[in-house]
Amino acid sequence: MILTDRLLHKLTTTLFVVLTSFFLSSFRNSCEDPETIARIFIDNLIRMDASKFESEYSISQTDINWFTDKVKLDSLSDEEMKKELFSFLNTQSVQSHNANLMSKYKHVWIDNINKYNIDTHKIQFVESKCVLTNQKNKNVLELGLTIKFRCENQYYTIEVDPLFKLNNKWKYGTITNFYSCDKFGRGK
Repeated sequence: MILTDRLLHKLTTTLFVVLTSFFLSSFRNSCEDPETIARIFIDNLIRMDASKFESEYSISQTDINWFTDKVKLDSLSDEEMKKELFSFLNTQSVQSHNANLMSKYKHVWIDNINKYNIDTHKIQFVESKCVLTNQKNKNVLELGLTIKFRCENQYYTIEVDPLFKLNNKWKYGTITNFYSCDKFGRGK
């Protein structure tokens, strides 16, 4: 009987460990790491390909349709809130968002790359900070990122706000700031 109890205990413990590992790995895989999001974003910038950046981060009609369907199905929002959400992301506002996205890409990213004479092939990701910025319930995840990178012996920081999670993709990463900093992230 003692041998059976020990065997049962070992089997139960093993089963518990296996199931816990399975659930933890499933949970980990379903959550996106903000650092990964930041690394992908900076990698897209480093390519210096405006059309690729635009196709990756601009909001499409498919994204609008996905958002519209999501809002329509939201039972927690009243009709007035739904109208406000529809005005946030519709065809006209998206054209404005996308124009702003590319304007910031050119005037904040490209202009500062040229201003600081940065060789994008030598850029190294250092760290990122992420803030959940969804202050109004827009029915989408909204992040603000601060990404620090280095090129040779100089550090730089860019701020990206907002970055929306639409249709399972991160979209509209507007670069709002770019500055030279020290290794601790303090602006110069």
